[in-house]
Amino acid sequence: MTLKRYLAVISSLREYLLFKEQIQANYVRPVRSRYIRSYKETPEGRKLISVEEMAALINSTLDIRDKAVITLLAKTDIRRNELVTLDLADVDLIENKIRLKPTAK
Repeated sequence: MTLKRYLAVISSLREYLLFKEQIQANYVRPVRSRYIRSYKETPEGRKLISVEEMAALINSTLDIRDKAVITLLAKTDIRRNELVTLDLADVDLIENKIRLKPTAK
């Protein structure tokens, strides 16, 4: 299991406990994003973009569909292929859930 996966699991547990009102806040998410950002930096200079850069990217397009795609990619762990295979019926706006189709590994 990778470091990113460990932090995601802990964050999910904290989100559940927050939902059940057993804790007051989920502090894992900001720690995870801060730690993973430095963890992903490579000697070649690749790194995650900042929140401000992501906001500028989202606001750089006027098309609502493109904004939705960029936002979905930025805020979830959805893969490009999973995004391409999404149908409108896979999105539940009431429950705030997206049902992904199985993919080959």
